[in-house]
Amino acid sequence: MKIIFVLFCTIFYLYAEKDFTYSYIGIDGHQISFSEQKAILDGYEHLKAISTIFKEGNIDLALDKIIEMENSNKIDILNSPIILLKSEIMLKKEAKRYSIDGSNALEKAINSSIIHEDDLPRAYMLLIDMFLKINKLDEAEYFAKMLSKSFDDPLIQAYGTIYQSKLFTYKKEYKKSTRMLYDILTKTDDLDVATVVAQELFDVFLLNEEENKAYDLIMQVINNNISFYINNSYEAMEKVKKMQEHNMPEAAAKVLEELIKHTSSPFLLEEFKYRLAVSYMDMYYLNKEYLQKAKTLFEELYNSYRDGRYAKNSKIYIDEILMREGKLEPMILVERYPESFAIEQKVLVQELINLTQIKDYDSILKAKKIYDKIPDSIMKKFAYNNIDELYNIVMLSMVSDYIEQNRCKDILKVVNYINDETFYKIIEDEKRADGFFRCMVDYPNEKLFYLAKESYNSSRDAKIYFSLEQAAINLGLLDEAYNLSLKVEMVNNPTINKEEFLYKFLILSQKDDKFLLDRFFANAQKTPDLIEYNEKNPMILDFYYRYYFYLLKQKQNKKALEVLNELYQKQESFNAMIYSPFVEMELSKNEFDKKEYNKALLFLDEGVQKSRLIKNEDLVKIYYEKAKIYKNMLNFDLMKEYVDKCIEVEGLENNLYQQMCRRL
Repeated sequence: MKIIFVLFCTIFYLYAEKDFTYSYIGIDGHQISFSEQKAILDGYEHLKAISTIFKEGNIDLALDKIIEMENSNKIDILNSPIILLKSEIMLKKEAKRYSIDGSNALEKAINSSIIHEDDLPRAYMLLIDMFLKINKLDEAEYFAKMLSKSFDDPLIQAYGTIYQSKLFTYKKEYKKSTRMLYDILTKTDDLDVATVVAQELFDVFLLNEEENKAYDLIMQVINNNISFYINNSYEAMEKVKKMQEHNMPEAAAKVLEELIKHTSSPFLLEEFKYRLAVSYMDMYYLNKEYLQKAKTLFEELYNSYRDGRYAKNSKIYIDEILMREGKLEPMILVERYPESFAIEQKVLVQELINLTQIKDYDSILKAKKIYDKIPDSIMKKFAYNNIDELYNIVMLSMVSDYIEQNRCKDILKVVNYINDETFYKIIEDEKRADGFFRCMVDYPNEKLFYLAKESYNSSRDAKIYFSLEQAAINLGLLDEAYNLSLKVEMVNNPTINKEEFLYKFLILSQKDDKFLLDRFFANAQKTPDLIEYNEKNPMILDFYYRYYFYLLKQKQNKKALEVLNELYQKQESFNAMIYSPFVEMELSKNEFDKKEYNKALLFLDEGVQKSRLIKNEDLVKIYYEKAKIYKNMLNFDLMKEYVDKCIEVEGLENNLYQQMCRRL
C-alpha cells in the first residue's frame, strides 16, 4: 500500500523540477532568483537521496537525515515534501510514539496549510495509517472519508475506498473489507490501482487465514504487473517477507529475481540475494535443482560479502546443503552449531532420511519419539508437510521389505504407525497386497483387519474377502468372519468357494447354529467336489466328525459309516488322532453288529493305543465293549477280566457303563 506514497512523491518531484527549470515564478507570484531556484533543486535532490536511503531499508539513518534537513531548511516550498517524507519514515518505526508525534505534526501542518494542495491526498493517507497504528479509529475514518469526498480525481477516490476498507480490516471485519476491495477491482481500469488494491486484499486474506486465496491473488499481481515492485525496494521487501512467512517461496522468488535485475546497490543486492537463496531453499519441494541454486547464491554471499550481514547464515546454509547432498555427516553440523535449534531439527530429519535409505528400521523405531517432535516448519524445508508425511514413506518402505523378506511378525512392530494412506499404498500393488494378506492371516492384528475391511468394503474380489475371513477367525471376530463368508458366497468364485469351504464350516461350528450347520451339510452332500478339494486339509477331520452325526440324524447310516471310515483314514494319514478312541469305538460297534468280533476287538485296542490321554469315561466304555464281545465269543474268562477292569476304574460316580459291567 505504501508504494503509492513514493509514486506521489516522485511525480511531485518531477513536476517541480520541470516547473523550476522553465519558470521563475514562486508560489507567492514573485519571480524566483537563480540562486533560490538552485537551492530548491538541491533540496529536492537531497530529499531524493534521503528517500533512496529509506527505500533501501535504513530507516534510522533516513530519519536522522530528514530531521537534520527539516531543522536546517529555510525554503518554504520544501516544507511540504519534507514533512511528508518524515511522516512516512516515522510510520515505519515500530515504536508507537513515532506515529503519535508524526500524526500530531502532520495534522498541524495540514491545518496550517503547510502541506501543498497537491500533496494533501498523500498526507491524508499517511495520517490514516498513523491513526490506525495508535488506535485512533474515529480520526482515521474521518480522513478516509475526506479522501473519497474532497477530491474529484477518480484515482484518489479509489484510494479513499481502499482506506475505508483498511478500517474494517483493523476491526477484523474481513468480509466487509474484502467486499469493498473487490468492488474497486470490478470498477477500475487502472493497472496500478488494481495492483494496490490486490496488495491490500492479499494482507486481508492472510489476516483471515485464507492463504490459498492470498497466494492466487499475489501470483496474479506478479504475473501481470511485476514492475510494480521495482519502484520501492523497502515496500517490496516487506511483501517478500510476508510471502516467505506464509510459505509462498515461489512468489517471493519471482519478485526478488526482478528486483535483482534492476538494482545496483551492493547493500540491496546482498539483501535480495540472501532472501532469494532462502526462497530457493524453501522451493526444494518443487524441484531439487533449487537446492543447487540456493547453494550458488549462498557461496557468492559468503565469498563476496565476507563481513556482510548474512555471511554467517550463508555458511550455515552451505553446510546444511552439503549435509543434504551427503557430503557432510549430520553430526558435524550439531558440533559446529550446538546452540541452533533449527540445525538440530534439520539434522534429525536428515538422519531419518539416511536411516530409511539404508533400511535401518530398528533405529528409526527406537528414535521415533524424538523424530515426532520435529516441527512442521522444519519438515517443509525438506518438502514434507509434517513428520507423519515422511513416516508414511518410511512405513511403506519398511512394510514392503518385511513382506518381501517374509518377515510377517515384524510388521506387528509398526502396525500402530500404519495409517489409511500408507495402507492404501501397500495394497495398491497386487504382489505386495498378496503378501500382506498372507501375513495378516498368519499374524492377525485387529487394527490392520479393520483397515483392510474398510478398504475393500465394496470389492468384488472373493480372494480378499477370504483372506479377511481367515484373519477374523484368528482374531476371534466371529460375526465379522461370518459376514465375510457371506460375501465370498455372494461373489461365487468356484475356486475360492472350494478353498473357503472348511473355514465356513469352522465359523458355523463356533456359532453353534444347528439350522445353519444342517443347511451347510446338506449343501456339502449335494456338492461332493467341495469335500474332495479339501481332503488334504487337516481341518477336514473336524468336518467329518460333525458330518457323521448329521448323517446319523438324517437316518443315512450307510453314508455315515463311509464318512466315519474317511475320518479314520484321515486321522491315520495326518497322524492326528484327535477323535480317538471315539472313531475306533464306532467302527468296533459296526463290526460287532456284523459279528466280526476279532475286528471289533482290534478297533478297540487300537483306540486305546492311539489315545494319548484317554479319559476314564472312555476307558470304562472300552472295557465294557470288550467284555460284551468276549461274552458273545463265549470266552468268559476274558469277559470277567474286562468286567473287573471296568468296575475297578476309579474316580467315577454312578457311571452307567460300570453299572452295565456289573450286570454282565
